[in-house]
Amino acid sequence: MKELFDGKWKTVKINEMLSLEYGKGLSRGQRKGGKFPVFGSNGIIGYHSEPLVKGPGILVGRKGSIGEICMTESDFWPIDTTYYVVLKKDLNLKWVYYLLSTMNLSRLNTATGIPGLNRDLVYNEEVSLPPIKEQNRITKVLETIDKKLLIQQSKKSKLESIKKSLMNDLLTGKKRVKVTQ
Repeated sequence: MKELFDGKWKTVKINEMLSLEYGKGLSRGQRKGGKFPVFGSNGIIGYHSEPLVKGPGILVGRKGSIGEICMTESDFWPIDTTYYVVLKKDLNLKWVYYLLSTMNLSRLNTATGIPGLNRDLVYNEEVSLPPIKEQNRITKVLETIDKKLLIQQSKKSKLESIKKSLMNDLLTGKKRVKVTQ
């Protein structure tokens, strides 16, 4: 598949880029604590003493919160309600994370009861694939924006906390405002 990396964007199916591998069951009682995050379909649900997969990695919700995308830098344990991503090509993992995050995979729900994501449907999705150098540049831009968003979210959280405290003080009379006529 050399033609994918000739400097031009190509349209490819997801299955040409990656595979979605099944996580493995690990009940709450089997988890031994530790430093390795255990991921369910919508994020970290605990910790274990050993990983199943070497990080960094991308996880995709398979049952329940289908299509939820998480990324971890550390080694991890994906449980059986998730898929984890294995790249087939020389791709920027963070770029793949951003790509999957924009695909709205929850629209591919095939279950009638508990939502479920069939990986064959994901594999057939077509996407635009830039050369690796461009993936790297795109990732840098998006990471810069992510950092700025985190800073703004932190500021917002602090202001909301100040507002809540001030509202409590003002509405209970602990602090008074001067009224001039």
